[in-house]
Amino acid sequence: MLAVVVVACVTITGCATALSGSGKKEGGAPSTTSGATGRAPSSTADGSAGGWGGGALPAGLVGLGGVSCPSASTCVAVGYGRGGAVAIFTANGGVSWSEGTVSGNALGLVFYGVACRSRSGCVAVGDGGPYVTTNGGASWSEDMLPSDVANDVSALNAVSCPSVTNCVAVGDAGIFVTTDGGSTWLQRPTVTAPALVGVSCTAATCMAVGGGTLLSTTDGGTSWSQDALPAGVEGLDAVSCASASDCVAVSQAAGATGTAGVIFTTDGGASWSTGVLAGGFGVLDSVSCASTRDCVAAGSNTAGTSGAVVFTTDGGASWLAGKLPGGSQRVYGLSCPSTGHCVAVGRAAGNGYIAFTTDGVTWK
Repeated sequence: MLAVVVVACVTITGCATALSGSGKKEGGAPSTTSGATGRAPSSTADGSAGGWGGGALPAGLVGLGGVSCPSASTCVAVGYGRGGAVAIFTANGGVSWSEGTVSGNALGLVFYGVACRSRSGCVAVGDGGPYVTTNGGASWSEDMLPSDVANDVSALNAVSCPSVTNCVAVGDAGIFVTTDGGSTWLQRPTVTAPALVGVSCTAATCMAVGGGTLLSTTDGGTSWSQDALPAGVEGLDAVSCASASDCVAVSQAAGATGTAGVIFTTDGGASWSTGVLAGGFGVLDSVSCASTRDCVAAGSNTAGTSGAVVFTTDGGASWLAGKLPGGSQRVYGLSCPSTGHCVAVGRAAGNGYIAFTTDGVTWK
């Protein structure tokens, strides 16, 4: 299955990257080989909004697959630990991280994505049904999908919550929508499509991606249509929409090049264009747009040996390479709540890895 990545940035000048054992289904469940406790790189708060600290991650964390930051100081990251699905959270800009309590049958499960609609309310998805927190990640309870499809759903890969009550989740079995904060979920019919691995919503407009397919809706997910894409686009992994008109999607491969690609729209998906990407990227797993012009995308280099990050300040038309700290293998998630400030999650050698940026260019 294609990898899904989540990135969270609060400004184009501030982002954090967390890398750990694979949190996406493409590479299978994260490795359960225990290693040293992951640790966020040390940093002195620079006085800017969302200055990030270097707090140690909880012990037993193996991999992180998704992250969502509803504010410059508040983030929730999800993934996999030696005991199953794991969610960790910070309310002090990464100075310290705590592990939430995941109820239900989380043993052996993996969380792939998370979306926070407020500082206290988030939805996490992965193997099995969605999980919900109402206290900032301290405790999680399982929500139930419709009984006629629950047993057929092997994974929900991504989720987006444009409001406190409305969320859209996508995965192997299609698209699911809630309008009551996650208490009930309804499956929505779609055109024929491969497993969906990414989704982004702004109010009633959403984009969902998977393989060489991009679906869109303007009614909150009730009905979906397939967008026409530039020739050669395949392996779409993630999408981020800063407005109902402006979206960016990233892929594992573009045409016959075998390298990552970027497409963008400024008219709500009526037409898509190909962005010019700096070389050396084999996979882009995640993207997060803090504004209609400022986005960050991340994944791995062509060799697959280290994490890689790029950024744009023109809405996706052109991209420049950033530089991650050493040790990363692949970035699976990003979240940019404001321009220049981002947090990312993914994989390192044997344990978790976190980096951050407060200028959108330099990562620590």
